[in-house]
Amino acid sequence: MDPLLGFDVLLYFNMYFYPTFAVSNVSMWVAKYTSPVFLTPYIGQDGCIQGVLVSSELLKLLIFRRLRQQREVPHPDPE
Repeated sequence: MDPLLGFDVLLYFNMYFYPTFAVSNVSMWVAKYTSPVFLTPYIGQDGCIQGVLVSSELLKLLIFRRLRQQREVPHPDPE
C-alpha cells in the first residue's frame, strides 16, 4: 500500500470527524455549565481542558495538511 495514500485517508477521516468532535466537546461543556442539576465546581478547569483538546486537534490537522502539501509527489507527464 502506498504510504501517502494511507496518510491521505487518515487525514480525510480526521478532517471529517473534527467538526463532530469539536461541537460535541463544546456542547457538553455548555450543558454542564448551564445545568442546575449537576454540581460542577471545576467548570472553568473543564472548559480550559476542552479548549486545549479542541485547539490541539485543530493544530494537528493544520500541521498534517501542510506536511502533506510539502510531500506532494510529482506525477510524471504522460506523453
